[in-house]
Amino acid sequence: MQSKALLLIAVLVMGGFSSITSAYANGDHDHGDGGYGEPGDVLGNICGTFNDTFISLDLHPAGGLPGDKTNVTVRADFNASGGALPQPIFEFMYSYVTFAWYRPSTGTWIADASGGIWYNPADDPSLTPSPTRPVPNNALITTWVGGVGSRTVNQFPVPEITVANLLPGEEIWLIACFAHPMPGGGSMDMNYTVAPYQVSICHTERDREMEIDAPSQGMPGEPITVTARVNLIAGDRPPGWQLMRFAFIDSTGNLAAPHVDVAGTLVSGTVDPSTGRLTGPGVVEATATLTVPDLAPGTMLKILACTGHPMGMMYDGTKGYHSLDFEVTGFAVVPEVLIGSIGLVGAALGSFILYARRRN
Repeated sequence: MQSKALLLIAVLVMGGFSSITSAYANGDHDHGDGGYGEPGDVLGNICGTFNDTFISLDLHPAGGLPGDKTNVTVRADFNASGGALPQPIFEFMYSYVTFAWYRPSTGTWIADASGGIWYNPADDPSLTPSPTRPVPNNALITTWVGGVGSRTVNQFPVPEITVANLLPGEEIWLIACFAHPMPGGGSMDMNYTVAPYQVSICHTERDREMEIDAPSQGMPGEPITVTARVNLIAGDRPPGWQLMRFAFIDSTGNLAAPHVDVAGTLVSGTVDPSTGRLTGPGVVEATATLTVPDLAPGTMLKILACTGHPMGMMYDGTKGYHSLDFEVTGFAVVPEVLIGSIGLVGAALGSFILYARRRN
């Protein structure tokens, strides 16, 4: 009853708040100008007006691989809002939040593998993606202290985007949409805020020494063997470094060929069975086969090897954290001097054989 009373009060006082009335939803599931989360929507018309002065969104970690998980903290602060709404009404209106992923470089929404793009964690803790923006029935932010409310959603899914279609280090956005339900159905848009997430080729741990063994040259289409070793220290958990990714990257940091993921093994070191941690130094080693990209001879690439925890540093296409220089070569060419020498030897051998035959 209290929530419905607050809603009625909010509707009555709406005439004095132009920013709210402009975002009011008139239909059962009308969320502004085409605000159903379709790729053609204008971001500025989603969930009212963008505003990060009294609402905020934080991601931790704020970067990683497609398909990773991150922790999402959404926050609303009545004290920074300017007081246009009474505090109880503000706290009600900014308690309902849904989320969606967006790619600002192309101006499109990012779909989940199942086709969904929106998430409603208050009503669906399993975070099942929805193809249309849902109307939340339950408040996500349920705790307010001194006019400040926040909520963390753990293990929030990062979309399964093909890395080859993105620039390493490119930002995608998670959008937090504040829109609360109305008594007669539908919802009322308030504001939205965004948080950037950096898409990477792979995770790296720069505080662990890594060695890479691989040829420095190769012909297009040639398979080469690459071995990486990570030198761990006492207290490390080996599984955190055992998944290794190998790839060729070009001078801009983009993938030059498909990457290869390999599970490494602990080749030295002792693990305490009760803690799963190394009792002293150890080495994790992994070997993969890469195919040299079909590029022009003389093309310079880098062989990238990376591993580590999701909380580690990210490869951003500008720093060679763990890499090895590699040159694409053409087919073997025999130098003219060597050809001449071979010709002289062949002529001399021919003369010797002919002389031997005549003597017999």
